[in-house]
This record gives sequence, C-alpha cells and structure tokens, in this order.
Amino acid sequence: MIIKIDLRSNAAKTFAEYVKTLSFVKVMDESITPYEKKILESYKKDKRSSIKTANIWDSIK
Repeated sequence: MIIKIDLRSNAAKTFAEYVKTLSFVKVMDESITPYEKKILESYKKDKRSSIKTANIWDSIK
C-alpha cells in the first residue's frame, strides 16, 4: 500500500515523522511517478521476478 501525505500541516508532519520510526514501513521522501508505481505494483503481483524488478528499481533511482 502506498500512502501519500500532504505535509502542509503540523499534524501531518508529526504523523510522517512517527511513520518513519516504524520498522515495517519504508518511507520515500520523493513523490512516486506513475512508472515507478507500476513497477511497485508488478513487484507485489509477481514475487518470482523480484530480482529483476529490484534491478530495474535500482536503475531508475
């Protein structure tokens, strides 16, 4: 699941800082492009291609 947080309010900033402390959550500070979202969704659907997807993900960063 990908959640986008609008950080204009202080409450949202506090919540984002809390989320960063959770061990099971990966926080991306940059916005996700539609292409990156498609890669993440395909990674979830097909665990067998995780190595290939990980290589693609590393190359676009």
